[in-house]
Amino acid sequence: MGREYRSIVLSENEFEAAVTLYYEQTKGTLVDPNNIKALKLTDQPEFACAIDLIEPLLSGKTQINLAAADIVEVMQRFIRSKGHPLPRRGRKSLAWMNGQLSLLIELDWF
Repeated sequence: MGREYRSIVLSENEFEAAVTLYYEQTKGTLVDPNNIKALKLTDQPEFACAIDLIEPLLSGKTQINLAAADIVEVMQRFIRSKGHPLPRRGRKSLAWMNGQLSLLIELDWF
């Protein structure tokens, strides 16, 4: 069976914008991009993201934590918000490519 792999990499600024968009859409809370102190990505034991904030949110949170599934959703929402179509049936995962976080989409041809 033939397969196609697509890889999409967001810059750090794009990823921060993607997180703020996601958080606003899913939590109803605005996150000012200027309030982000640090963004830490890790892949041990699985992909995760921790975003340290300068000032706490209204909820009192000073850190936003995202699991791997959330990061995939963050990237998908941002890409679609920019008008780029993504396949619905493709298997989506995360990987490091050239030192950058990448959204991988695997499609079966047949």
